[in-house]
Amino acid sequence: MNTTKNDEGIDKLLRSYYRREMPSRWPDAPRGDMTTVAAAPVASSATMSAGRFLVGISLAAILALYIGVSAFFPREQSTGLNPNSQPIIGQRPGIEPKLVAPKAVPAPQMP
Repeated sequence: MNTTKNDEGIDKLLRSYYRREMPSRWPDAPRGDMTTVAAAPVASSATMSAGRFLVGISLAAILALYIGVSAFFPREQSTGLNPNSQPIIGQRPGIEPKLVAPKAVPAPQMP
């Protein structure tokens, strides 16, 4: 990267500004009596295991409901040459194709 004298001047200006604004030594961290600090209550393992059990039961219930509801909506069985039931090229919905036999070409006659 190319630097110019203007860039160096801006760099020096910003460096001197921030050095003036920042304290040379950071203040010490506040020290309090450790007995006055309230510790966060720790949940017992019984309540945590009960919560995990309830989450497991709810997930199993959701899975059972999903399987039960999906039984009411069976999937269509697709077989044949068009398993995705997509339109075939050249097919228009609602119009039945006309089957036209090719015209017979007369055989050449021998002299």
